[in-house]
Order: sequence, then C-alpha cells, then structure tokens
Amino acid sequence: MDMNEVVGYLLGYGIPIGALVLVLLMIVVAMGFAISWYKYVVYAYLLIVLLVAQSSSFGTLEGDVNNVIWVKGTKTFFFSFLDMTIFGTWLLGVLLMSYWSKKENHLSNPLAKWYVAYGVLFLGYIFFALFDRAPLLREFGGRGMIDVLWQGAFVSLLFVSVRSEKDIKTLTWIIVTCLAGREAWGFFRYVFMGGDPQNYYANFQFMKVRMTFWDINDSILACVMMGFATWKLLVERLGSWEKRFGYGILALMGMLTPVLTSRRTAQAGVLLAMILLFFLLPRGRRSPLLIVFALIVPLALGSLALRSVDSTKPFLEKILIDVKTDPNSDPRESRFYELETAWKTVQEEPFFGVGPSGSFKVTSPVGLYYHNGIYDYVHSGFGHVLLKSGFVGLFIFISIFTTFILHVKRGWYIVLSEHKALVVGALCGFAAQMPNMLNGTPIPEIRTMQVGGLLFAIPLICIAVARKKAKLNKVDRSKQLNKP
Repeated sequence: MDMNEVVGYLLGYGIPIGALVLVLLMIVVAMGFAISWYKYVVYAYLLIVLLVAQSSSFGTLEGDVNNVIWVKGTKTFFFSFLDMTIFGTWLLGVLLMSYWSKKENHLSNPLAKWYVAYGVLFLGYIFFALFDRAPLLREFGGRGMIDVLWQGAFVSLLFVSVRSEKDIKTLTWIIVTCLAGREAWGFFRYVFMGGDPQNYYANFQFMKVRMTFWDINDSILACVMMGFATWKLLVERLGSWEKRFGYGILALMGMLTPVLTSRRTAQAGVLLAMILLFFLLPRGRRSPLLIVFALIVPLALGSLALRSVDSTKPFLEKILIDVKTDPNSDPRESRFYELETAWKTVQEEPFFGVGPSGSFKVTSPVGLYYHNGIYDYVHSGFGHVLLKSGFVGLFIFISIFTTFILHVKRGWYIVLSEHKALVVGALCGFAAQMPNMLNGTPIPEIRTMQVGGLLFAIPLICIAVARKKAKLNKVDRSKQLNKP
C-alpha cells in the first residue's frame, strides 16, 4: 500500500470516524456536566434569556431572521441548539437528579401537572399525525404548541436549580446585573445611536420614532426591574444615598424603557405593572408612585401619537392605530379581522383545534399581508392556543395562569422579606406580559415563553423556600421543647 492509498483511507474513513468520536466524546462530557453541574447550565441559559434578543434582524432593512441564536442550528437540525440544550438538561437534570437526590430537598412545582397535561395533549397530536399524510416534523414546529412545553421544562429546571436562600440570592444577582446592563445599553443606544436598528415602524412604515428595544421581552423584563427597584426604594430601608440613587435610576429606566419603545403592548404592560405595584405597596408608600404614574401616562400617549404618519387624524385614532379605522375603509384591514377569520375555523374544530401544524382558513387575504400567505398563527396568545388545541388545550393553558395566581395569593404573606423585592418584580413582569398575551404573538416566540417561565418560577420558588424554612424552624422549636 503506497502513501497515496494511506492518505486516501485517512481522508475517506479516518477523518469522518475521528469527527464522530469527537462528537460522541463531547456528548458524553456534556451529559456528565448536565448531570453533575446542571445548575450552572441553567444559569448560563438564563443569561441568554435575559440578554439575547428574540430576533436581531426582523424589522431591519436586511430582513433575514434565520441567522440568530434562537434559531441557530435549524438549517442542520430541526430544533435549534438552545432547544436541544434546554430539553437535554431537563432530561438529565430534572428526571435523573430528581430521582437520585433526597426527597426532602425538593421544592414542589404546582404548575407541573398542567404542563404534563399539555404534554400529553401534544403527544396525542403526534400519535394521530403518524396516520396523516402531513409531515410528522411539522407538528414540532415553533408556530405550533412546542414552546409551551419548552416553558414547562425551563420552569422545572429552575425549581431543581434554585432551592435555597443562597440560590435565590444568586438568581437575584444575575437578574439585576443583567437587566441593569441591558437597560443602560438600550438608553445609550437610544440617545447616541438612533435607537434600536430593529425598528419596523421607522424602516418600513417611515415613522419618525426611536425605540429602546423592539423585542417585547426587554420591555417586560424592564418592568421586572421597575418593580424590584421601586420596592427597594419605598419599602426597604436603604442605608446610604448611593443605594437610593442607584435604585432610583434603575426604577426610572425600568419605567421609561417600555414607554420609549412606542409599542402599545409594551406601554399598556408598564401601566398594568404600575397599577399592580400600587396595590402591592403598603398604603403609606404609594404616593410617590401616583406622581410618577401621572407623568408616565401622558408620555406614553404622546409617544403613541407620534407613530402615525397622518397628521390629519384625530388624536384618539393615532393612539388606536390598527384598531379604529375610517368608516369608509375596508374592515378586513383591521387587526381584528384576523381573529374573526381564525374564530370561524375554531368553530369547526372547537374541542381540539387544528393541531400544532394546522392553519386557519382564509377566504380573503385582504389585510393579512403580514402573514405572507401562511396562516398558522394569530395575534393573541390565548387565541393561538385555542386555534391549535381547541377549548381543551385552552382550559389547560389558562389553568397554568390560574394556579399561579392562586398560589401567589395564598403565599404572598409568607415570602421572606429579603425576597419580597424579587417577587414583586416578577409579578410586575407577569402583569406587563398580559397585553402581549392577549394581543401579541407570544406562543410562537421561544424567548417570550422562556421569559414567561422565569416570571412563573420566581414567586413560586420564593414561596416554597419560605414554607420550607418555616417548616424547619417549627421542627427545631419542637425538638427544643421536647428536650429533657
């Protein structure tokens, strides 16, 4: 065998086999890391959720939405790298570690049963898709129901990773640091660089508006910071003026970030968050928030009015753009036409919907140009779930929200004082996401669902840790009283 044959064998067999062995070794190492140090995998993933935008190119003049981290790898694999990371870590960190670790160290996740129920429903669609002519992989598509399950996996990972007061302190530090840095960058870019280049209004509708962040999640997370910092300022006793000044700046950035996006869902969200914060604050600490609220509302309305390029329109119609139309205009150009059209399809499949890969039927595409001929989503989170999984799926989905609200209501008064600010921030973020959940597209957006999972997990974990501490204190007192 001469040298050329040897080289040929190496190139033909050696390199591919070597690459395969290397990949297998990397998988083994990754599995070991996910099992032994899954907490740090979760923290790393949390950094991505907090810092990386949903899409860095939608609304830009380039218009390519495929080369972003949330869908990276989908040209080679059906799921993105982040999807596989969250799922693999969930399998190894939740299932294996939950089985191996001591039961007394577990925190009970009250939302788990509803995510499992939604998973069972999803598997039902997968089973019936086996006998359908439609490609099976389409059932796993991002515009279906899969992101609800990714959210459930993230909530479970947070419950097994954040289980003590020390873990909550670490989680708080990560969230506050990341959000402070991201908001500061947003304002720097807004003032000195013309705002977020991902600005659909300026680039395609030629409106003279700047934006702090296009991604709705950054506005929701800003409300988390607003609630956290406001509680620190008005309720907790901060020892120095430096701390008061710092938290004041963070609270102000948290309020202004959604307002300066010029997006109605973001501005309605911050107003809802401020209303909720008003009722969460003790009665004697509410006055400063009322003053700020009186200043924020006119600013929000003014920024909305600037979105209209038609200066002849009345002020109310500028604010209610896409909702209130001219009496002589085509009603099919209203945003509600989409929901009305989708509802007709839901009436044909009321119990289980059209399935993850299904679409609503369109007889007239007028006004639905933004769908680009693909009608597999609607601008409503609850409406999207209803379209895809019918009233059965909608019941399960709403039960997630209902269970969360009931547990928070019952556990609010037992949350430890040092965790109250973080819980308040999460609840403000929860309120801020409601307009987007009602009139946006949160379900097909994986980052939006992951942010929602974080907001679900934080209050429930803090309540569980407080109950665990109260139970341990009760046991300790019982042991002391029973000592001879």
